[in-house]
Amino acid sequence: KNELLGQEFQLNWAWISLEYDSYEINETEKYLNIKLSRRGYLGETSFVSVKTKNVTAKEGEDFGKHYAKQVQFSPGQTEAYWRLRILNDSLFEDSEEFEILLQEPVMAAIEYPDKATVTILDKEDGEESNLKFSTKISYTCTQL
Repeated sequence: KNELLGQEFQLNWAWISLEYDSYEINETEKYLNIKLSRRGYLGETSFVSVKTKNVTAKEGEDFGKHYAKQVQFSPGQTEAYWRLRILNDSLFEDSEEFEILLQEPVMAAIEYPDKATVTILDKEDGEESNLKFSTKISYTCTQL
């Protein structure tokens, strides 16, 4: 029997989260910058994996497929940024969505918001879908 009487057991832990649970970005912007926050015990280096999940937007077509798979927090660091390329295609399309997920923490735990929905807006397409006439048009219908 092994006992350590009178010994205090303490866990020091950091908590990592996204700044928001939803983001919007115009398709013409080149990069989406996501802020991650860390709180709690900051005395050790912590890591968290970042993954994307296709919804209506597709990796490699609407947003980049090459991005940092992990974000590191050095001792004392409370904020870090993750960056993703947004691809501007020439397709006429509505807004599209994908998700960002935090996973696999090291020396930390994940807290809400741990995932976010990103909406890619295509404002230029919305402008092209409007039909405008600069002059008044009139017509007469006659019955045959």
